Amino acid sequence: MRRNQILSALLLVVCAVVFSGCEAIYQVSSEGSEKAFRPIHKTPSESNELSIPFYATKLGESTSAQVLESYMNTSDTLSQSESVIGIYGSDKKQKKAWFNIAAFNEESLTSTRKYFLSSYDRPTEWFVKKEKLRFEAEIVMDRAVLDEAYANADAKTIAVLKKVRALYNADIQQLTKYSRDMGNIGMLPNQSMNIVLTTLSQNSSQAGKLLDFEGFDFDHPTLNEGKIRLKIDDESGIVKLKIKIGSVIDTWDEQEDVKAF
Repeated sequence: MRRNQILSALLLVVCAVVFSGCEAIYQVSSEGSEKAFRPIHKTPSESNELSIPFYATKLGESTSAQVLESYMNTSDTLSQSESVIGIYGSDKKQKKAWFNIAAFNEESLTSTRKYFLSSYDRPTEWFVKKEKLRFEAEIVMDRAVLDEAYANADAKTIAVLKKVRALYNADIQQLTKYSRDMGNIGMLPNQSMNIVLTTLSQNSSQAGKLLDFEGFDFDHPTLNEGKIRLKIDDESGIVKLKIKIGSVIDTWDEQEDVKAF
């Protein structure tokens, strides 16, 4: 038994050296008299790097010219309509795709909505557990939606999520006619929101979980388990949405972008 433990430990050391570029972190935990290694799946660095344009865009401040300039500094494919700008990229070898989108007020030309998405068709490679899907949205919400007299807090939360879905769909559709690929992966967040809203239509009392740090758990028909979280700031009028699908949700509360949400 001890010999097997030593061999297992040596194998892990060798793997750590060979795959030192991977973000696989192992934590030792005790299970009875045995030692077990539990993989901790942190947010992949690729996802953080690809989301830089999303976080660089400031709602109510960044102009369309500024966002367009920052987008053009990437190697991604640019697509734009009169009020929406987006960039799309993909890596067919690694079967991943991503986009950054910003929408603008037609009068002030400052950003009012922004989105980021990264998708991986092959989420498990060696020891790295990648997100199957990561979606971020940040929106200056209509005051009428936030200030309406709802029956209760759950009704308001559901109404806000429905409005986020409607705005996102309208924005992505403006770019779909210019980029079919962007439209294809753009369906994934919409599917996730549909699943959650269908669940809440059957039991609206669960809507409060959307606002909790732990998020709302749901099952996507093809991507499997996921989490969604909504944040509503009534004072600023800004609404944020985060969706993640894949094994990374196992350590949701340990991920820096989740803690900073």
